[in-house]
Amino acid sequence: PLGPSSPNLAAPPPYSPSFNGVSAAAAKRAPPPPPPLKPKPQPNVQYVVALYDFAAQADGDLDFQTGDRIEVVERTSSAEDWWTGRLNGRTGVFPVEWRAELSYLVSYVYVALDSTQFLFVLSSDVSLASAIVHTACQECATTDLERLLPRLVPNKLRTNSAGSRYSANAWSEASCCLKGLHRGLKSHEVLRDSGLPSPDPSVPGSAPPDGVPLVPPPWDLDAELYLFLDRTIPHSTPSPDSPSVNDDSSILQGLPAGAYNPLEEIHPSALVPIPGVDNRKQYRGNWPQIIVVRYEDSPAGPYDELMYIGGKFENPVEGKGVEAARITNIYVSTNASVWNGRRNWNIPKHLARFEWTPRSGDPYTTTLKVYHHDGVPPPLSADEPFFVATLTRSRLPAVPANTARIPFASRSLRLVQPPLFRGRYPDNGEGPGAAVIGTDDPPHGRTNPWLSITPTYNGWFGLAYIESMKGDGALTDLGDGRSFPRCNPVWVGQRFKGVIHFPASEVVGEASDSEKRK
Repeated sequence: PLGPSSPNLAAPPPYSPSFNGVSAAAAKRAPPPPPPLKPKPQPNVQYVVALYDFAAQADGDLDFQTGDRIEVVERTSSAEDWWTGRLNGRTGVFPVEWRAELSYLVSYVYVALDSTQFLFVLSSDVSLASAIVHTACQECATTDLERLLPRLVPNKLRTNSAGSRYSANAWSEASCCLKGLHRGLKSHEVLRDSGLPSPDPSVPGSAPPDGVPLVPPPWDLDAELYLFLDRTIPHSTPSPDSPSVNDDSSILQGLPAGAYNPLEEIHPSALVPIPGVDNRKQYRGNWPQIIVVRYEDSPAGPYDELMYIGGKFENPVEGKGVEAARITNIYVSTNASVWNGRRNWNIPKHLARFEWTPRSGDPYTTTLKVYHHDGVPPPLSADEPFFVATLTRSRLPAVPANTARIPFASRSLRLVQPPLFRGRYPDNGEGPGAAVIGTDDPPHGRTNPWLSITPTYNGWFGLAYIESMKGDGALTDLGDGRSFPRCNPVWVGQRFKGVIHFPASEVVGEASDSEKRK
């Protein structure tokens, strides 16, 4: 064998460590790698989205169609001017401010951080955002922009920061904000799908009152709901000296006194006999329902609700044999719910004040008192409650369910509502009647027919209990028999906790509505 001194074997080189196949010495002699290139900053490019089609009317105009995304090349400080924009390689001017003859405004603005990601302009300068938001409808005014931003994006993302500074949560919030504002600021597009016309600035009274946003359907509401079946009280028939014109037997037609709000003018089509049948009343009986709801969140904001469903009714459009529930009396705690509920679904909502008092030492029980709102016209009074009840949720476990997946549930949940007249309030546009609009009201741009709605419930269903309040001065029954029926409900009922989906209404008698009931 060859030894270490063999002349045919070269001596091994001295040991040298290596990294990834490169010796330390070679690595030491190699020049350092160049520093990483900084990414080229992305320019903040403003875009606007067209709400309507616009045909060029002069040389230099930029024509566009609904939904086109226009790059803003130059804007002026005045919202009454035209801006310069670029679309599909063409550059021209386009209208920004709403005018009677030009309805081509923009619905939202966002900043392009790269070719695929967009962030809504949440500038601290609200005037900048509002200057480019259309003002054709009152729901798109600056005040509503300021209202929507804090609710949808609590941390108020800014556009004057680099995109890389935003976390995944921030991007998620920005996405939610974009969707929410897109829905809010383009509400008339949704209304077009629901068959309801947008408020027309040229028609007085078609837009909601100050401080009330236009909130088109569909609605998803986070709710805690209590439902109890009512039993007939013999002494709930109308009293001859009742101050409510709606307590007349020709209007009640078998319903108890208080089934209609005293200030609601009942539409004649809700009282006519069923066609083809002699003197067949629309009211067909069945168990009345008392429903109390606390909406923790909704597109119209949180609010409380008390309603009375008198039972099953037929209607003059579909005729004999087609029965559905009908809300005849309902109170809510906000004007936003009043105005939009009446407009979207013909639900006869009125404003009321809700007072909740938890029972000391019992987190499961609370007492509810409902009052007319301040400013209600006499002889009604806001000083005494017209409904008082103690509600208790059961300690037994609830069960999950989604009514959209339960066969035939839609048939029992379907509501059919007649058109509405304006309430019997002073015609001054103020007080609790400001939002009590009519939906059969052509002078104010509203011509609703009979509408059908089938809500769905997805959440947890459990038991609940109800009783009248004990003590001096308390109502003998749950209602006063004038503003709400005197009720003697079954003491055990149902509690629901989850999401209620209220879709866009359908015109009663149309094919889509008939197919839905099958």
